[in-house]
Amino acid sequence: MKTKMMKSAQDTMIKCKTAAFAALAASSLLTGTALFNTAQAESFNADFYLNHYDDLKAAFGNDTAAAGTHWQTYGIPESRRGSTQYDGGFYRYLYPDIVNVHGSDYRAILTHWNVSGINEGRRASREFDAPYYLSQYPDLQAAFGNNYAAAHQHWVDWGMMEGRNSSREFNVQYYLAQYVDLQNAF
Repeated sequence: MKTKMMKSAQDTMIKCKTAAFAALAASSLLTGTALFNTAQAESFNADFYLNHYDDLKAAFGNDTAAAGTHWQTYGIPESRRGSTQYDGGFYRYLYPDIVNVHGSDYRAILTHWNVSGINEGRRASREFDAPYYLSQYPDLQAAFGNNYAAAHQHWVDWGMMEGRNSSREFNVQYYLAQYVDLQNAF
């Protein structure tokens, strides 16, 4: 039964990620903003975005394409959080060199994380710390070495569902235990 639930959860996650990426790609085409790499898709999750901001949920309901367009047009410059993996305000606060170079230009800050930051092992949220994640799991260290982008992708695709802790501040198992809806899903 648990295997069937895991498979269902994995299928749901893939559908959500595909919808979020499609919304981001569509809005990127509309706004002329290029997609930099797969980390960009993880910078934005339409379901997270809509559920994290009451004003957007009220305005757009469950319209993920509208959410993607809003994030590209307004959300990034306003430093609205696009996913659990990316929080522009947190990233800016944590790294003074980012502020020195980009100030409050959250588009440039997002670009920095997508192009350089993830590959340098920089944190873009409280929930994920690539060097910490790799240090906690020898199997991942053996598989990815210091490839922080690959470790990040592993956490998004599998680590959360496996209950792997991804930072000192975020305990996946504790989080799952607090929410009945998540317990039922995973």
